[in-house]
Amino acid sequence: MNMTKFIHNTPIAKLCALCFALTIGCTQESAVDPAKSSTFIRYFNGAFADEAQALLETPDNGLLILANINFEGIKRATLIKTDEFGIMQWQRFFPAIDQNDPPSYACYGITLMPGGGFAMVGENITTGSLLIITTDADGNTPVVNTVASAPGRKGVAVAVNSAGNLFVVAINPVAASQNIFLSEFAKTNTAGPNWTRSYGAGALTSDDTGLPNKLFVDAANNCYWGGTVLKGSPSNPGMRFMKAPPNEPSVLFDLTMGRPSALEVAGDMIRYGNTFAFIGTNQSATRDTVVVRRMTEGGTQVFSTGYLIDSQQQLTGEVTGNSLAVARDGGLVLLSTVGIGPPGQPSTNFDYCLVKIDGLGSPNPVWTRIIGGRFNERGKNIITTSDGGHVVLGTTSLANVNTILLMKVDKDGNIPGF
Repeated sequence: MNMTKFIHNTPIAKLCALCFALTIGCTQESAVDPAKSSTFIRYFNGAFADEAQALLETPDNGLLILANINFEGIKRATLIKTDEFGIMQWQRFFPAIDQNDPPSYACYGITLMPGGGFAMVGENITTGSLLIITTDADGNTPVVNTVASAPGRKGVAVAVNSAGNLFVVAINPVAASQNIFLSEFAKTNTAGPNWTRSYGAGALTSDDTGLPNKLFVDAANNCYWGGTVLKGSPSNPGMRFMKAPPNEPSVLFDLTMGRPSALEVAGDMIRYGNTFAFIGTNQSATRDTVVVRRMTEGGTQVFSTGYLIDSQQQLTGEVTGNSLAVARDGGLVLLSTVGIGPPGQPSTNFDYCLVKIDGLGSPNPVWTRIIGGRFNERGKNIITTSDGGHVVLGTTSLANVNTILLMKVDKDGNIPGF
């Protein structure tokens, strides 16, 4: 196993922290990273409590970041558009910074709209209702709808079908049952759904047992999504995979994946050819395991493999499987967050970890990279870009300020110069 450790440039990190405290939308690149390098590390800060949520590659090969910030006591969703080198082109806030007496918004899922533009889903925190925001390709002319018929619901994921209609998965985090909602909204009117169906999720009652922000719709408008289900008790969670037809009271299947006794929490899911790949965490009292599963559209398991990160790298055993992406060669690249410190002891900080595996779920990784420094790094999303590199989105704590990290590595997980 090939494992490499990269360290952030400390003087630049300190400079970033000062810049973050003074400027909305500040971006800072590493001092050793050329402005037009195909690999990079960038930091973006909108306030002091930023949380990365989602990452997309745009049609012009740029990158789009969805994040939530807390500015002057108001929570806002923000879109940050960069070019292919991670250099910021624009930033938009929802609600706008200059809006008088604004409500608090948070968005968690995003999708590209046919013909350009974006759709985001989340929650109007002020009213406690489902929130849908659509924009044009430059993040302008936002149409904001708080869905009055969906009080208490938090939009988690959104997808668009061939007709341009939006499919939304939402959750009511305080409901004890039937707390997953699937809705369809017409592209010309997101104020109210065409239809809504509810499904059970066990006894999920808090945000940390929610759903990954991914939803997929096939040609027949069947919807696929995943998440975490409680297998018998709150101390026994498991990964799940759901498929539902449009506007029907029952799902086609709701599968709990993994061993009955395993304690597993879902992280992310992606399309993988004509199948789906899932990443999660098998929680253990000593050492957590990153779990990867591949499932067919019909719910048949192709493989299930667990990965232990090398214990010789001063890792505490605290690991979270965050996200995964399909590599250009058909393999998978996994993003995890790993605890740093003496094994078996509480973590002193957390770093990003990238693991490349083949498409068959072989237990031996192709390579492993741990990327981080003395600050806390929390992974959120990874994508493979059109040039074959991999872009990581995460949240980094610099001088007690949460900031957004955008990092691009090459196809082998390296950043030349580090």
